[in-house]
Amino acid sequence: MLKKLVLMLIGILFFAATGIAVGSEAVQEGTISFTGPFDKQKALKTFYGDLMPLKGDEQDGAAIWNNVVVPESLSRFFQSTAKGKVRIVFDSSYTEDGIEKNVIVTATVPSDKSYECHACAPLIGAAVFRRSGNGWIMESQNKYANVIGKFGTTENESMGLTKIGPSRYGVVFRGEDFHQGYVSTYVSLLIPFNRSFISSLHFFVEGPGEGACPDAVWKQGIDLKAIKGQITSQGYYDMEASVRYNSGNCGRVKPAVEKRLFKFARGKYERTK
Repeated sequence: MLKKLVLMLIGILFFAATGIAVGSEAVQEGTISFTGPFDKQKALKTFYGDLMPLKGDEQDGAAIWNNVVVPESLSRFFQSTAKGKVRIVFDSSYTEDGIEKNVIVTATVPSDKSYECHACAPLIGAAVFRRSGNGWIMESQNKYANVIGKFGTTENESMGLTKIGPSRYGVVFRGEDFHQGYVSTYVSLLIPFNRSFISSLHFFVEGPGEGACPDAVWKQGIDLKAIKGQITSQGYYDMEASVRYNSGNCGRVKPAVEKRLFKFARGKYERTK
């Protein structure tokens, strides 16, 4: 189990580092997706196409989409399946360059089998809709943006809208995991880019916790923030991560603190320090 969890974290880190927007389809510019006030379920149907509602799950809006063909880069962490159960796990509105926009983030799990193990992480998708007159246009999307979570859910992960430029926004995930006494803490930033939605920054830290070392004081955490005085020509802020974790082993556990700086280039945040 530990090997699988470590492989998942390393694999997702590699996928994020490549900056490749796999699994996304071209968005037809200027096409009205739906009219009237923004509606999450209409947005979900636009995003996935034909959906089959689930009886008894109408309140949380869960539905079935067919032919979940996962790109090879993510297939080690989430296998392709004939039917996936999808729901919206995060949504937020914001204004970009004076235009009203809404982002939705989705989580998909297989619908035809149990998916509740420790390493069972949902497939994450995301899409942005912008207002156009009395309607909404889907301007960026990716059904295969990342694989994040555990025990078949994202309920234990935190999600939030974060500013990554004067008029640019992304969705940041944060979470922890525990395995064989060790604690791993991660941060993952998903951003709209070139009409897709990609994992632009992802890293984790790991250290001994109380389960491995009874006297260890858990100091882990990652605080990610924009450096608003530093901005690239593409309109993205530099990002700074304050990282706290336990280093050493059970014979000598000590807290460590470090700063990591990232600069945006070609769709991804690259570490500069």
